[in-house]
Amino acid sequence: MSINFDNLKGSEHLTKRYSSSPYVLWKRLKRCYEMPFSPEYQNYGAKGFTMCEQWSESFVTFWNDIHDSYVQGMTITVKDRSLPLSKRNVQWIEPHKLQASHICKPIAQICSDGLVIATYPSIRAASRATGIHEASIAKVVRGTLNITGGKYFAKFYT
Repeated sequence: MSINFDNLKGSEHLTKRYSSSPYVLWKRLKRCYEMPFSPEYQNYGAKGFTMCEQWSESFVTFWNDIHDSYVQGMTITVKDRSLPLSKRNVQWIEPHKLQASHICKPIAQICSDGLVIATYPSIRAASRATGIHEASIAKVVRGTLNITGGKYFAKFYT
């Protein structure tokens, strides 16, 4: 079956879709919600969050649903995590604000033998207490950096 992209809204994103920002966003969302091998999956799909079937199966449907509200440089987040990501359950947000929402998770400072030295309600609080830059602590917590400022940090699960 062939799709005539000329009749669709914002057809420039559909004809050049593999390199367009909306297509890249759609692929990232699919990784987050549906692909267990993806690092992003642990924060979304692994926690039971889902994407509606229509969006999951078709970029064209996704694009037609978001086209009117699409703003270049913004990303999508859900309004209500108990419902699937869909046209009625989506909001646009600046990427740095989405990342900042993940900074508000509790973390622990750990000594080299694995004992917890201190706990903090957020990366920002750990940064203020230790004088280590937030981005550096975030890299250690995510596992992209082993140690920062001579200190180890980890996600803290209560």
